Amino acid sequence: MEDFETPFGNAMLESFDGVNKQSTLDARVKNLKGVGNLVEVDFGSHYKEEFDEIADKASQKVVEPSQELGRYLKPENAFEHFESILNPSGRALQCLAYIAGLTPNDLLRELNDLQFLKDGVAVIGEKLNQENPSPRSVKFDPDWLNQLDPNGEVIENIQNIVGKVTADNAGDLANDLTNYYAGSGYTINDLRNCHAINLFNEGYLMQEIAEIQGVEKSWLRSRVANFKRKAGL
Repeated sequence: MEDFETPFGNAMLESFDGVNKQSTLDARVKNLKGVGNLVEVDFGSHYKEEFDEIADKASQKVVEPSQELGRYLKPENAFEHFESILNPSGRALQCLAYIAGLTPNDLLRELNDLQFLKDGVAVIGEKLNQENPSPRSVKFDPDWLNQLDPNGEVIENIQNIVGKVTADNAGDLANDLTNYYAGSGYTINDLRNCHAINLFNEGYLMQEIAEIQGVEKSWLRSRVANFKRKAGL
């Protein structure tokens, strides 16, 4: 890195030669993008762009699919699944991941204290750390959410947690939210991938879906392709 005249991309790509598992590849690519964000602060956008280019090339490496199973939740079975979750807050959190692509971390950064979720609007603020998806405004059909929480009591319960968030405790509070749907059979990542697949099937472009989920198109494409392989789609 101290030799600014020598391109470092090829050397970094060569470090991926020994990677042969999808889970390892995903983690390494994610780390590269994180380093690129840090490098931008000290060295400028040119170096971040080179890290992003390296990460995109590395993500195309052909590796063995992860043995972890992905689970696709069909739209015709989704609402019944949400109703089956014992904790009411867990129902709402998983529903929001499926219909809007939102994570618990997104909700912790919601700028309007969740008050417009029941109208189908979420406004996600600045990142609390480099792992968070980008700031964005998301519009979605809130019909299922309102059926699961007709009086707004569940959203109010989640609001109480959101109101305590700081940059230091966000990770812990996000874990608190995940406890509401533990053991449901689907992870938030499963449901976000389902959300992406459903939008694509409705005619949305991959770039549009990436903007809704606050991620880069190349990363979303790789993530969804891996999920579809694991889910047998």
